[in-house]
Amino acid sequence: MRHGHIVLIFLALFSRPVLVHGGEFYDEPYLFRLALALNRQSNYASTLGRQASVAYPQGSSINPGADDWIACQEVDIVVTVTNVNGWTESGAWITATAFTLNVQVPEGGTWSLAYARTDTVDQDVRGGFHNELRSNEFFAGYSKKLSDQLSIGGQVRVTDGQVQQEILAVLPVLGDQAIRQETDLLDIGLNVGLLLALTNKWTAGITAGFAWGTVETDTFSLVDIGGFGISAGDLLRSLEDDVRSWSITSGLGFAPTDSVGVYLDLQYVHLESNNGGSVDIGRVGLGVEFKQSELLSIQCGGIVDSAGQLSYAAGLSFYGIKGIPVEFAYQYNSAPELRREFGNFQLISLSIIIPF
Repeated sequence: MRHGHIVLIFLALFSRPVLVHGGEFYDEPYLFRLALALNRQSNYASTLGRQASVAYPQGSSINPGADDWIACQEVDIVVTVTNVNGWTESGAWITATAFTLNVQVPEGGTWSLAYARTDTVDQDVRGGFHNELRSNEFFAGYSKKLSDQLSIGGQVRVTDGQVQQEILAVLPVLGDQAIRQETDLLDIGLNVGLLLALTNKWTAGITAGFAWGTVETDTFSLVDIGGFGISAGDLLRSLEDDVRSWSITSGLGFAPTDSVGVYLDLQYVHLESNNGGSVDIGRVGLGVEFKQSELLSIQCGGIVDSAGQLSYAAGLSFYGIKGIPVEFAYQYNSAPELRREFGNFQLISLSIIIPF
């Protein structure tokens, strides 16, 4: 699964009735900064630890063309189970569990199906407010190696999300008020990719993605507002919006030996909505993987964006537990776009890969 957006349910917040501007990071509306934060993530622990992997010639790459790159000699089916936990300085804690099934057909390419569920663990995040987040994501993809040097692939994602959020917001005329937002999201995305072997040591990759989502948000009063005839539970506002995004990512990989790989990604993202205008940003990711032995690999890497924000991560992959690989990763400052609202965001990811 690529860019499953471990906390993708946050997309359901795209239509806040009050657009909060992040002077600490961007001067863009909250909905754009939120989308940019989600675009950083992956549901593979090894990819999270490496940070850059468009040219990585294995199925855990963010490139959908990589699934069929390595032919399975002994197994045709691989199941990956990933659990991700994220927490912030504000006390928010979110967990996601993803299941991925890859089926490789001899000479027929590799098919992939995936499902991811995201939920809140704690509901009271800040100031005693009650918050609930949940989403269901469905993925379907196909990859085909056309020659010894070239592989292509694509993936479709459908997300159905709901959120209930209580916040203190600035409303027109009414000023500061405690409100509850109930939001429904339907998001559909398509990602295509190509992986190319330049030499026996160099690989290159490119991916392009488009996503479109509809968001409907209803806002209710949490308290009685004297003088305006508004009681607790009354509907204050209802908003609908469409959010669209385009992205393109290119990458290079260099493996001077069988035990070392270096990967570089360059990314451009464009977002726009009917109500919020548009925003563009660029990112550079650099990752390294060291294979210490047949039992252990170490990943590390970082991403810096055109706004000067840095995120970094590290990971471990173990291959000695009854032949079942286990991957662990940690990422620091995983959503700098949202520091104003949530503070520093950190992630821990654990993946188990089961061959059949």
